[in-house]
Parts: sequence; structure tokens; C-alpha cells
Amino acid sequence: MLQDMVTLGTFSTPQAVYPILRGWVFKKYINPKSVWWGYCDMDTFIGDLTQTFPYDLAQDDYDILIPTHPIEPTGGPELLFMRGHMTFFRNRRETEDRLMTYSHFKDFTHWDEMPFPGASMGEAEYSHFVVGHPGINILTFDAMAPAPYIRSSSPAGVISHPEKLRPTQNTPQALPSPLLSQLMAPSIRLSTRPTFTKRGIQHNITITQGSVPTGMGIWFKPEFASWYTAQPLPEDAHKGDTDKQQWRRFLLKVNNQWKERLEPHEEFRGHLPEEPLEDAYQWLYAHWQEEKKQAHWRGLPIDVPPADIFVSYYYDGNAAFDGQTGERTHWLPKKKEDCSTYGCVEPGQAPIMQRETFQHYTSTRSAFVEWYKESKAIRMGYATGTVGSDPSKPTQLR
Repeated sequence: MLQDMVTLGTFSTPQAVYPILRGWVFKKYINPKSVWWGYCDMDTFIGDLTQTFPYDLAQDDYDILIPTHPIEPTGGPELLFMRGHMTFFRNRRETEDRLMTYSHFKDFTHWDEMPFPGASMGEAEYSHFVVGHPGINILTFDAMAPAPYIRSSSPAGVISHPEKLRPTQNTPQALPSPLLSQLMAPSIRLSTRPTFTKRGIQHNITITQGSVPTGMGIWFKPEFASWYTAQPLPEDAHKGDTDKQQWRRFLLKVNNQWKERLEPHEEFRGHLPEEPLEDAYQWLYAHWQEEKKQAHWRGLPIDVPPADIFVSYYYDGNAAFDGQTGERTHWLPKKKEDCSTYGCVEPGQAPIMQRETFQHYTSTRSAFVEWYKESKAIRMGYATGTVGSDPSKPTQLR
């Protein structure tokens, strides 16, 4: 089993064979008294955990907490899966036992008979198992700062800001004093606000597995898909004369009963009483999965201390600000590029998938899959022969 994990880890695009196994790899670093443990990708900015983690709900009998991104207000079909970039697991033996009832984890024989793991296996095969397991209790909650809002990372956490903060002359100026003060003011105590309120709206939902809604694109085999029909947000709930009330979605699976709950998402006014923020919302994290491929992200300096305040203007670029003066210290304007899943190039340049390095990567992947299957069959005694050298070589796409 360890040999399989090490071998797959040296592949051109390393991934955990199954995310849950990270718990055993890093077990010595997890405090035994911790109630929850989890993982996150390196392209995430973590916000203020004292204010954005649902501690009151986490005391209930959930095995898995899944942070999610806000979806369209109109609702409709929505995929349900454990996010490969962030998921939390309860740190107890009962939860561990439930998670290890996955067919390929039952014993080493089942592991050896496991087919070659597909792409995003944690979001596909393993999520399909978790969602369908009647004994695994799950809570999902909107937690990721959404695009195309302006998003900041500072001592106040990860915050989304209104459109009016966009640069007026293509270059952001110094941060105004009230905004600067609020962004530099961290929380001083754990939030005691209940996550669920009397204004919450709850519905029973049905989970469909093994198929994909018409027109929905996915990145893994349809047989591993799980989805439900999300309710539209209330249309008549307004916080003022013009601005609509924002809402957060939660999914609750307890004793194999699924419910969706909508809760008002209250504005983040800041931790200082004077001159509160307007139309700002606090989030658990920001995930730069696609943004990091763009030039104004790739060009961020790596040889300077972290900025006091980082602001990503979705349509304009990235900026860093000094926390004492509010002066801008770095500015990388957004460039016009042609982007795909594999990365971004300047207009007129050959797409990455047509480049020699990418073609080498795809051929290497195909060769590695065949080599892995053959070498494993020989190692298990299902076939005879000599195992050749691993054809996988690290390849960096540019």
C-alpha cells in the first residue's frame, strides 16, 4: 500500500491517492485533543477562523464538514462532493471506522485489487461513497469568498467587498483611513452568534447518485457524481431599499436524512465601532484555483515579506498595501490572456495543450498508467516478467 502511494506521488501531477489517508500520514502532527482535523490546498488564503467556522454546529454529531462556494441565487442542479482543496473530519474512532468501510480500504487484498485511481479521486470515487453511506453524517456550508467580488486578506480575515472599491483610474490608490483601520483590526474573541436563526428556511432534499444533470459538465466519470436540486433564494427579503439580503446555504445529512437550509448572511461591519464597513462579507477562505494561472498572479514577488493587506480586484489586478500608512506597495495589473484549465498564454501564442511540454506530459501519463498496472500485476503475482523503469518524469507546464 505504501509503495503504491509513493509511486503515485512521484507522478507528473502528484495527488493523494485518497485524501482521507492524509490523516495517517500526518497523524503525529495532529493534537490528539483536537476535535476536528482537515486539509487545504496551498492556493488558499485562510480567513478568521474565530468568526467564520460554525463551531456551534460542529458540536453536533457530524463526521465531515465540507466548505462550499455560493451558488446561483436561482438554485437548480448542484453537485455534492468533498472539496479536494478543503475538508474537515471529526477526530474520533467512530468516524474513522465509518470512513474506512470504503470497499478498497477493507483490507490489503481489496486495496491491491483496486483499479487505477481516476482523476480527482477524492472528489469522485471517495465522495460518492461518503455521500451515499447511510451512517456518515455531513454538514456543508458556504465558506469560500466568491468571484467576481473584490476579495481582501488581512488581519481582519478574508473579506469580499462591493464593486465601488474598484480602482477608478486602473490603478488603486492608498486605502482610505476607515477601511484601513477595519482591515487591520483582528477579532479579539470567539464569535458566539448562533449559525442557525429563526429566519432560516429549511427544505427536505433528495440526493441523486450515478448520473449527471443535463448540460452539467464534470471533471470525472458520471457514475461517481452526486447532486441535488438547490432551492432558489427568497426574492422578497431585502436588507434595504435597493440591496438584497444575502443568504448562505447549508446541507445537513443526519441519520441518512438530507436537508437544505438557507440562512441570512449578515454583513461584516468590522471590529471597530466607528465608521463600519458597508456591503462587506466575511468568509472562511479564498481559493485561487484558476486565478493563480494568470500573469498578475504568477508575477507576485516571492522575495519580499508578506503584505499586511492583500487585495485581489477580479477585473483589474492584484495589490498589496502597507498596514500602517495604507500606501500601495505592489500593483500587478490584469493582462489580456487566453486561459484554459491548463494555464494562460498571451493572445496569439500557442495554447498550452499544443506545446511540446504538454504533449510530453500527456504521453508520460499514458505510459505511466500502463507501467503501473503492469508492475503491480507482476508484484502481486498475477503476471510474470521484469518490471521496467518508471516512465514518469516531473514536467512543469509553462
